Amino acid sequence: MNKKVIFLLAALSLGVLTFGLLKQNSIKDNKVYNVQDKQPPKDITKIVPQDTGTTGNKFYDVGEYEKKLDKDAIFLTVTPDKTHILYMTPSPLMDRSKNRVIKGRTNIDLDIVDWNLSTGIKTNQGPFLNPLDGSAGNSTFITYISWNQAGDKCALGSEGVITHYEHVNGSWKITGSGTTDTVGHFFWSPDSSSNQDTQVLGSSGKKAANLLGKLNEAVYFGITVDRNSVNPLLSTYSTVLTDARGNIIDELAPGTFRDNFGKSVLIINPNRTVSFIKDCYLAKAPIKLTDETVYDSAFVFDGGFYYITEDKESSNNGFILHRMDGNAKEVSTCKISGSSLLLYPDGKNGYVNGEKLEAVDFQNGVVTPMLTAPEQNNDIISVLNSALKDVKNSLMSDIPLPTTYFTAGAYNSTKRLISSAFKGFSDSYKAQLLALNPDVRAVLTSVSMTDDCHAAASVYLSFKLLLIPDVSDIYQIKLVKENGQWKISSIQ
Repeated sequence: MNKKVIFLLAALSLGVLTFGLLKQNSIKDNKVYNVQDKQPPKDITKIVPQDTGTTGNKFYDVGEYEKKLDKDAIFLTVTPDKTHILYMTPSPLMDRSKNRVIKGRTNIDLDIVDWNLSTGIKTNQGPFLNPLDGSAGNSTFITYISWNQAGDKCALGSEGVITHYEHVNGSWKITGSGTTDTVGHFFWSPDSSSNQDTQVLGSSGKKAANLLGKLNEAVYFGITVDRNSVNPLLSTYSTVLTDARGNIIDELAPGTFRDNFGKSVLIINPNRTVSFIKDCYLAKAPIKLTDETVYDSAFVFDGGFYYITEDKESSNNGFILHRMDGNAKEVSTCKISGSSLLLYPDGKNGYVNGEKLEAVDFQNGVVTPMLTAPEQNNDIISVLNSALKDVKNSLMSDIPLPTTYFTAGAYNSTKRLISSAFKGFSDSYKAQLLALNPDVRAVLTSVSMTDDCHAAASVYLSFKLLLIPDVSDIYQIKLVKENGQWKISSIQ
């Protein structure tokens, strides 16, 4: 096989050393604190800033604005002066037959539209393409929105990229990326006009924290990082309570702050599982919710929360949405097609960033697919789904690679690559790496039939680990039908 296949399989090991464990950057004149936890975050927009004390509700009703939109539009936010709505809508140029999702995201082309409610004018801001993987043919699906305190700039988070929607020269417009780094969770500084550098470790050695959430006007949530320059995998980070300057008030727990509802907190553990703290002032022993990798999690309108895990029983690389109450008791589960979710500002509704674009009603416990997958080439799609899962399991768990979906030549070369992926690394380093629960995501960007027994596909693959950018590339796969069954014959 091609050398870039070797690179992609080995990237799970090399990526950590290449990119390091954590990057920070600030945005001038309206700084964004960010930490690259690579967990798709959620909407915490507020129209009117308010001191929520220690038990307040950060959600607000958007029903009157959502009712104005067409049925296929997805509400994003309304400006603080309530004069403009920003929403996503399928592009009129969309051709859903060109891309098929193998794992974990929507494949529709989306346009971002600004609607001036005063004039009635709708301005199409164009497709919101992720510069990291725009070549894969997918517009990105926004999953996180946050306004600064001044109410004149909004940060939009999608697929690890931040861009700005702001008031410029008398009009609202998307002005471009706020950062060139891949980021996950981010949070505006308490002083939205601040031009300070992001605080990490003070020069005196005293810890200061990156701010990632707010409890009230005096108390914030943040993280601290203790770097291990020799082995970044051994670096540690913790969630803390701070003042508005990032000075630590109290330690909470190991891991990265994800979200809060009043005093209740969700924390992303180093191995990408999730823990829950009921009261950050009292019981600080985190409750670990699952041993599975958690792809997204957030609080909803009633103080309960959700989290998303992989559906290991699914043949189509699906996911499971877990609905929990405010005491971390599971209320329900539902199979979904994507690994992240856009939560509406009311905390009651959302949309899954997956092939079926499920609408989620958390208040009534209803999940409704809005799209259906194209029917063409389903046999090929199924083979690619299953082969991807087999390769990942073999790579991550030392499980022998099944022969089911490969020709003899492709099977032998793939097996050799799997066995050599961690060559040069000690068993202890490999164990440390695998403990971080690396994930793989795939999008089929094209598939064509040469004849009844031969096909070719182009697949966009990316690997992710906690706190580093995705490692990705596009691969050409050839398939052949043997005894009535499609098998992979080569990967380049």
